[in-house]
Amino acid sequence: MRQNGIVKETRDTDGTALVALMGADGCATCSSKGGCGIFCSSAGGAKEAWVANPVKAARGDRVEVELAPAASLALSGALFIVPVAVLVVSLALLPSGASPSRTAVHALAGLVLGVASGVLASRLVSRRRGFDLKIVSVIGSGPAA
Repeated sequence: MRQNGIVKETRDTDGTALVALMGADGCATCSSKGGCGIFCSSAGGAKEAWVANPVKAARGDRVEVELAPAASLALSGALFIVPVAVLVVSLALLPSGASPSRTAVHALAGLVLGVASGVLASRLVSRRRGFDLKIVSVIGSGPAA
């Protein structure tokens, strides 16, 4: 997933840059404004992140930032597939002939546990090598911001 941003600050010591993320091209037309929680800056203003700077972008440059496709898929899987899987397993463990109220409580517990598991899995997966944002190109130079 790629999106644009503006370099606010650079660090030569570790080759990173602080980028104010402006959202991807599709963010303007997205119906779930802010639903991704990672890249969308439409909910609560611009988000800033320290990202790898292999292209040596300078302060004030407009840049394109990318999260590797494999990383995007893994994080999406953790956030969407894990909760559904936990919910399905929870309902499969429900004894047959259970009352509707017990089924509802079981489903709610499975959903809460699933969402918590998905968030935890996402955080664990994101710590792996190759799951960092990086600047892939400078698309314009501007005055230092």
